[in-house]
Amino acid sequence: MSEQHITNKSFVIIFLCVILIILNVENLKNLRKNEFVSLNNYVTKKDDSVIQKKTKSESPKQIYFCKTHKTGGSTLQNIIFRYAMTKNLTIGLPKSGVVLCKGSTGFHAGCTETPEGEYDVIGNHNNWSPYVDEALPYASKITVIRHPVGQHVSSFHFFFHDRYEKKGIHNISVENFEKSMKQLHGKVMFPNTRWESAKGLISQNTFDLGLGELGKNTIEEAAKWAVNYYDLIMLTERFEESLILLKDMWQLDFKDIVSIKAKDNSAEKIFGVEDLTENLTDFILEQNHLDVVLYKIASAALDEKINIFGVEKMAIEIELLKKERKKMIESCHEEETKENSECMLLELQGLELTNYIRKMKQKKF
Repeated sequence: MSEQHITNKSFVIIFLCVILIILNVENLKNLRKNEFVSLNNYVTKKDDSVIQKKTKSESPKQIYFCKTHKTGGSTLQNIIFRYAMTKNLTIGLPKSGVVLCKGSTGFHAGCTETPEGEYDVIGNHNNWSPYVDEALPYASKITVIRHPVGQHVSSFHFFFHDRYEKKGIHNISVENFEKSMKQLHGKVMFPNTRWESAKGLISQNTFDLGLGELGKNTIEEAAKWAVNYYDLIMLTERFEESLILLKDMWQLDFKDIVSIKAKDNSAEKIFGVEDLTENLTDFILEQNHLDVVLYKIASAALDEKINIFGVEKMAIEIELLKKERKKMIESCHEEETKENSECMLLELQGLELTNYIRKMKQKKF
């Protein structure tokens, strides 16, 4: 065999090897590109599914309710716990009493008697924290807030004997309410948000929702975050409209959103928001500036949801809700309330409701 022939053959082999190497490199590039495209598609699909899950009207398998103070939260808690019982969902209860986390601390793993991962619903008094998303990653999240003036009037009546009477205020009147407001805002009842803590302002709803812990620059930013984070922020002053939106969102029937108010807060009849002087009203609004901003933004968000739902449809459904409530009340009053009956459950609130759920859980296990 000639030397020239061997050289030509070697050249052909080397040439083929180079071609193979080039092809392999291109294949690797394509594979890597396809891998990234595939990964991006996966992430996009995953994100889309989360968004769809967040906005889709459906019966939730997990619920987080940030229960605030003197907002009608006990009525809403009754509706949520009844729903949980119907759907066989496990409720994470406090270790004692009605408050999940003692000392106004944010919601955390040690707040419930039920271990993390073993409950589907949180609905007792609690302060929001990021741990909520870890404990209930797929939860439908709701809360209810109240205009600060009405909230303080209600609190004064409700807590009069336990709180204000012990401080030397011996009767319920507008004058004593004004005195209590000025004493209250001269002290720190609970930690304030970082925005205006130097002024000693107290905004109960802003604190309960943990808005001061978000790292936002302003209450406006934090409030906008809240209306996006929660599937529904209900308003006490527009409770029936809020209930109809909840019914639609969770695919409930009218009977599911009816409850019978058992708490007799009769002292509230002594005076109302309309009896306050303009100066006192302005003082409360100034001291609760954070909650005023939160309320305005939440109210605008509720308006938007109602417009989407339909204003005329809302008016019709509110009338149907009133009829269902009236029918239920008449039916329950006609017969003696028996233990474990539907009527008894409709009336339970607060500690009685929590103890009833605890009792039912013990029977189950």
